Amino acid sequence: MAISTERIVTILGFMYGYKAEVVIDISKNKCYLFVGIKNQFELNYEEVDCLVCNEIIELDGGCGEKGHETEIYILTDLAQEKIKLILKDKKLIQLN
Repeated sequence: MAISTERIVTILGFMYGYKAEVVIDISKNKCYLFVGIKNQFELNYEEVDCLVCNEIIELDGGCGEKGHETEIYILTDLAQEKIKLILKDKKLIQLN
């Protein structure tokens, strides 16, 4: 599946200014972006990989318990600065 620059910019727009995290529910084959307390958006694996490659998120932990396997990604220390730059200039996004 091809990654859309516009979709990544939209995702980054949701993340900007918030303490966001991405959860991959391996057992259900789903990826979610959590922004704040109430906002949850579904992502695909390629979008998560793109956020990792652009050093927006990094693996923080997870669970290996059978049936509940998850990976949790948090914002990197420089994420807000990088997001701000990418929102100003979409050409800075590295698509996998």
